[in-house]
Order: sequence, then C-alpha cells, then structure tokens
Amino acid sequence: MIKPERIAKAKEYLNSVVDEMAQSENDMRDELRETIRDIINTSFAFGIINKSFQFKNSRALENKIDEILETYCSSVNQIITARSLTAKTLSEKKNDDNVSDDL
Repeated sequence: MIKPERIAKAKEYLNSVVDEMAQSENDMRDELRETIRDIINTSFAFGIINKSFQFKNSRALENKIDEILETYCSSVNQIITARSLTAKTLSEKKNDDNVSDDL
C-alpha cells in the first residue's frame, strides 16, 4: 500500500508541474499581446494604414515588423527554456526524493 506521505508528495509535484505549464502559457500569451500592440503601433507610426494596407508596401515598415517578430520568437524561446528548466529541476528533485524514500 502506498504511504499517504508519498501520495501527498506526488500531488505536490504534479501541481507544481501543472503550475509551470500554466504560467508558461500565460507568459506566451502576454508576450503575444505585447507583440501585436507593437506591430499595430509601428504600423500607425508609418502612417500608411488604409484598406489596401500591406507590410510589403514599405520596405522600412516590413523590416521593422521583422525585427518585432524576431524579438517575439526569441522571447517565446526564452519562456519555453526557462519553464522547461524549472520543470526539469522539479523532476530531478522528485527523483532525488524518491531515491531517499527508497533508502
């Protein structure tokens, strides 16, 4: 039979991993909102918003949008990396706890 302490530790571990995943999703959503805001503000700053608007109509605008999107991609990669490392650390701690329990 499984000890109540081990069940509690397992629940705690699962909750912490789920929390990390949820926070990652929130962080990426926030980053996307900020990026969209930057794209819209940049587009308005170039003053060429109309019915036939396209980024490719202005090379300077297109380059600026590319920079914004590169920054977004980099930020998302950093979020994923940071949250993955945290989940990995949680997993390693759990595995160490299991080894200690077995001894």
